[in-house]
Amino acid sequence: MRAKRVGAVVLLGLAIAGCSKDSGGSGDNKTNPQQPQEQPFFKNWKQFSSSEGRSFKVTFPVGDPAHTPFTGLDPAFPEGIAGGMKYIVSHMEKIGEAYVYVDYVNITEFRFAPKSSAAEREKALDAMLRATADKSSITLAAPKTITWAGKTAQEYEGTQEIKNTDRKANIIIRVLATDHFGYFGIVREAGNIKAADIKRFFDSFELVSTGSGNSKSK
Repeated sequence: MRAKRVGAVVLLGLAIAGCSKDSGGSGDNKTNPQQPQEQPFFKNWKQFSSSEGRSFKVTFPVGDPAHTPFTGLDPAFPEGIAGGMKYIVSHMEKIGEAYVYVDYVNITEFRFAPKSSAAEREKALDAMLRATADKSSITLAAPKTITWAGKTAQEYEGTQEIKNTDRKANIIIRVLATDHFGYFGIVREAGNIKAADIKRFFDSFELVSTGSGNSKSK
């Protein structure tokens, strides 16, 4: 059955499922859920600043991302993580009677527990990544060390099955820890996202404020 490509700004879980109604550059506006619309996935790039004076800005395709508090997986957050927020733009295809997530770009921001050490923060992010991969059936290769937002980070490459198909999507996950926040930058693509667009998304990510009076996330 031929898949009909559609684009949508929708929210799903950290890497897979979701159900948010949020949309808007400030992080405070809410709209009704949007239906998938006929449009190229990477059409209208727009800079987005995280809500509530938090800690980053990034350029998303198709305008503002959907966003909602991230409440963890099953079980909840690993020790060392106190909360989180996720921001995502997705592209869907119609397979039969159902719309299936195919491509997306995602920034998930985690708030570390107060007074945690650097080792504890890195351990917590690694546990979060492993739980996400296990729950979402993502196969990841060994990480490589990169520079992201001017800081040392880890980048993982892997694959994930596309629901209701025999196809697999490629996944890139970047992991970064600062003194107050941790970040996952995720791109999942199944042939609709060009390498130049992936680079543009990751390169646009910038740390700006922790929301606690510091001018930069450390």
